Amino acid sequence: MIWTFGTELQDKKYIIQHVLGQGGFGITYKALRVPLQIEVVIKTPNEYLKHDPEYDKYVDRFTREGQILARFSSDPHPNIVCVQDFFQEAEIPCLVMDFVPGENLFQLVRRRGALTEAEGVECIRQIGEALGTVHQAGLTHRDSHPGNIILQPNQQAVLIDFGIAKDLVPATLSTTGNAGNKRFAPYEQLYRGSREPKVDIYCLAATLYFLVTGKCPATSLDRKLYSTPLVQPKHINRDISNQLNRAILSGMALEAGDRPASMKDWLKLLKSPAQKACTPLPIPIILDSLPEPPVAGGVCPRRTRMQIDLLLLAIEALDVTASEAVLAAATKLELRGIIRNQASIWQMRSTNPFCRHPQRHSLTLVEAKALVLIICRLARGLTVLIRQLLLAYHQLTEKQLSTEHHFRLSEYLERFRVHYRSRMNLKRASLIAYSSDEKLNELALDLLENLLTCTGTSGVKRLWTSLFDGEVE
Repeated sequence: MIWTFGTELQDKKYIIQHVLGQGGFGITYKALRVPLQIEVVIKTPNEYLKHDPEYDKYVDRFTREGQILARFSSDPHPNIVCVQDFFQEAEIPCLVMDFVPGENLFQLVRRRGALTEAEGVECIRQIGEALGTVHQAGLTHRDSHPGNIILQPNQQAVLIDFGIAKDLVPATLSTTGNAGNKRFAPYEQLYRGSREPKVDIYCLAATLYFLVTGKCPATSLDRKLYSTPLVQPKHINRDISNQLNRAILSGMALEAGDRPASMKDWLKLLKSPAQKACTPLPIPIILDSLPEPPVAGGVCPRRTRMQIDLLLLAIEALDVTASEAVLAAATKLELRGIIRNQASIWQMRSTNPFCRHPQRHSLTLVEAKALVLIICRLARGLTVLIRQLLLAYHQLTEKQLSTEHHFRLSEYLERFRVHYRSRMNLKRASLIAYSSDEKLNELALDLLENLLTCTGTSGVKRLWTSLFDGEVE
């Protein structure tokens, strides 16, 4: 039986919203975790497989691998979906994972076409480093194809599906018994069910092939059995470098022994000589306009890091193109020596200690100044909209009407709540106060007031000072 909308699990702790996907072995649901009001993903085996004589064996494997991943999530990696819970509901094992907003790489390439070399490499580098961590833990993913990688609005790539049911699909439902998207899997996985880490190298290299060409590569089985040639990616997209072309072909070598020895070794091939020799650009003079606050070691306190991240979160809720706008503003302000790409922005924002996957390094004053200048520039471009929303809120308050009566305001508040809940670690005691929609709406409106202050003549200095000395006056 497939659970339908409104089905309550674990004494109303979870409420099913809808089915996200269904395969031969399992079903994936989108659900609401009621106490925290956050969206999650719940995976279960198909209940109708109970009639299979080896069902207990499949479920036991599902349970054991789910428990391994849950332990792995105790020290979460920013590019791997986090496991939140594991429970039994009416004798059905259920694995609860984070819901990751964004679009998978199949959807992205279908919408945009092939990515640039820099975009494709940055995305794959993030996932490759995540898989390296998985390999160190003694696990292999075996299905890191474009459909299992989500690119979030902040350009953070997340591996969303660990394929816990790999090799578990009953023989009555599968002719091979081996999982994996055939376009992206090496033949030793499809033919022998290999679980070696080199399987992941092939999968990820094939995914990179798809990203920079917009086309799926020839299958490994066709290459092995029928000698079908693998068209070099550079023959499809002449804009990519020879180095990237060689790296992809090396990772997609037909025989596992011809691939790099480890994921780390393969990722090294993605770094071009120009990248290795790259030196930081001089610090822009514009940063000198902001005073040096009295902080130790030239790094920002946690309150400063959190507030900068929240202001950018509010801008993302106001403008769906904010990710691109941040980089455009960095270019206009000549700050690309500090903010090179989307990955560097994500790393700076992830110094916020309250986000789900905080970075261990600190946010420097130079980085904070660059982000503040960008925030103020973007806020000035959104001045009219910010004023309209604040005016609408005050008018609704006077009339004792809810924000739902103003479409644009309610849309902003909803986006902010979704971004906040997907980004922040709501298990932190300091964030419990913001567990309700009402409190998050108040926070979103306060941030609008702060952004409006940024638009004035002295807005940049006032915001900068407020990050260290107190509230914006």
